[in-house]
Amino acid sequence: MLAQHQAMIDKFSAAYAELTAEKIAHFPDLYADDVVFMDPVQQIYSVQDLQVYFFRIIEQTYYHRVKVIRAFSSDNDLFILWELSYAHANLVQGDDISVEGASHLRWEGERIIFQRNYYDMGAMLYEHIPLISRVVHYMKGKIAGFNRND
Repeated sequence: MLAQHQAMIDKFSAAYAELTAEKIAHFPDLYADDVVFMDPVQQIYSVQDLQVYFFRIIEQTYYHRVKVIRAFSSDNDLFILWELSYAHANLVQGDDISVEGASHLRWEGERIIFQRNYYDMGAMLYEHIPLISRVVHYMKGKIAGFNRND
């Protein structure tokens, strides 16, 4: 069944491989007007708001790239495993940050009507902010039972 969904995988991959203002401007070709988009940061209910969200992201980062690793499909549902890499001036001195995640896509016709992204916000952001990263690492160790300063 994946073969019949290859066109959608290719469109998604092309849009996010190197996210730019030009590609975001073409989101109405990829997403339905009333798309539902969810990720750990927020929920969005229109392609226009989705464009604003991603314009803000690329304004704050040196680059934003997504590499599709693997895809699975069932009917009009597509599950894509990916790796995001980006760089932000205020995080790890502008060095590359990479995080793996997944997207659940549903579409009608040629456009995505639903997208939910799953990824670790700690790995993406919190663990790269000095004070917060200490707290996150402490809590992870506490939960895993590795902190010796109990």
